[in-house]
Amino acid sequence: MSAKMFNRSMLILLAATFFYMTSLMMLGPIMAGYCGSLGGSAVVMGLVAGMSNFAALLCRPFVGPAVDRCDRRMIGLLGMASMLVGAAVSALASNVWVLMFGRLFTGAGFAISSGTLSTWVASSLPHEHIGQGMGLYGMVQALSQAIAPAFGLALAQRLSYRTSCAVSALCAVIGILLILPLRDAHYTAIREAGQAAQKRARKKGKFILPELIPVALIVLLFCIPYNGTSSFLATVAADRGLSFSVGSFFTIYAVFLLVVRFFLSKALDQIPFRKFILIAVPFGVASMLCLHWMHRFGMMVAAAFLLTFAYGMVQPICQAAGIRSVPIDEHGVENCTYYIGLDLGLAFGPTLSGALYGAFGEQGLFLALAVVPALSIVVLAASKRVLDRLGL
Repeated sequence: MSAKMFNRSMLILLAATFFYMTSLMMLGPIMAGYCGSLGGSAVVMGLVAGMSNFAALLCRPFVGPAVDRCDRRMIGLLGMASMLVGAAVSALASNVWVLMFGRLFTGAGFAISSGTLSTWVASSLPHEHIGQGMGLYGMVQALSQAIAPAFGLALAQRLSYRTSCAVSALCAVIGILLILPLRDAHYTAIREAGQAAQKRARKKGKFILPELIPVALIVLLFCIPYNGTSSFLATVAADRGLSFSVGSFFTIYAVFLLVVRFFLSKALDQIPFRKFILIAVPFGVASMLCLHWMHRFGMMVAAAFLLTFAYGMVQPICQAAGIRSVPIDEHGVENCTYYIGLDLGLAFGPTLSGALYGAFGEQGLFLALAVVPALSIVVLAASKRVLDRLGL
C-alpha cells in the first residue's frame, strides 16, 4: 500500500465507513424476525427486510449531484444522522408500521453515507492508486460484513431485537463523531474559486452518468447471485437435509475477501477492466456450481472462496474503473451510478431467486443463478464502443 494513502483524513474516513456499515449490517439479519415478533405476516416480514434497499435506490439519483457540489462533511453527517434515526426508531417500534418507517431512514442514510464517503475516499487518492485504495475501502466494508451480522444476531438472541437496534444506533453516533472534525478539501476549493466556479458546478450536475450504465449492469449481474445465495442458502440446506450449518458461509466469504483483497490490491490498478471482468466470470459461474453440488462442508468453503474472486473483486474494480474514467467533479455522480447497480442487485436478487426457486426448486436454483454473471460477457460486447471511449 502506498504511504500517501495513509494520511489522517483517510484513516478517519475508513473508520467512519466501518461504523456506518456495522450500523447497517447489524440490522439486516434481524429485521424479518423482529417484524415477526411484532405480529407481521411473512409478506410484511419480507417487505420490512427489503424496505431499506428500495429507499436507498430512490435516494441515489439525488445523492450524486449533491456530493459533487456541496460540503461532503455535512452530507455525510446527514446520512449517518438518518441511520441513527432509523436505528433509534426501530429500537422503539411498537408495531410493524413504525418498524417499516425506521427502515426508510436506514435506507436513505445508507444511500447518503455510502455515496458520500466512497466519493470522499476516491477523491483523496492518487490517480495511480485508485484501484488499490478502493480495494482497501472495500476491505473495511468486508470486515464489517464479517463481524456485524453475527454480532447483531447474537445480541438479538441473547438480549433482544431492541438491544441490537440500540447498538446499531451507537455505531452511527461513533461515525458522526469521527467525521465531525474533518474538512472537505474539494468543497473548500470550489468555494474559494468564487461564484463562477460554483455556478459551473451547479450546471454540471447530473443524476447519473449514462456512459457508466454498462459498469452498473455488470455490478448488478454479479450482485444478484450473491444476494440470491444470501436469501436461499439456508432454505436449500434444509431441503437437502445437510448435516452441517451453512450459517458460516458469509463469514468464511468475508475472511477470504479480506485476505484476497490484501494480497491482490495492486492488481486492481494493473489489470485492465474488461480483462478483469472476463477473468471473474468463470469464478462466478463456478461458485454457483459448487453450491449446486454442495453436500459437504468443503464444497461450501470452495463456493465461498470462488465467490471472493467474482462478486468480491468485481465491486472495487467496477468502482475504480468508473472513477478513473470521469473528472474529479463527477466522482459523486459516478459513485451514484455504481451504487444503483448494487442497490438493484440487493433489491431484486432475492426476488429473482425466489422466482427461480419456485420454478426449479433446490435442484435448479444455483444452476440458473450460474448463468447470471456470464451475462456480463454480453454487456461487455454490446457496450464495446462506450467502454473504448472511456478507456476501460
